[in-house]
Amino acid sequence: FPEYQCRWSWRSGDVAFWDNRSTQHYASSDYYPQTRIMERITICGDRPS
Repeated sequence: FPEYQCRWSWRSGDVAFWDNRSTQHYASSDYYPQTRIMERITICGDRPS
């Protein structure tokens, strides 16, 4: 559904966050020759509403 997509043109220093409890995400592989780096952060005790 294109109306529910968010595509980003990355620039140096950009950071993206999303809530995995309520979001489906998929990384496009169109960032070559750049390197994709991911970190996972989990908030302890937080429950989805």
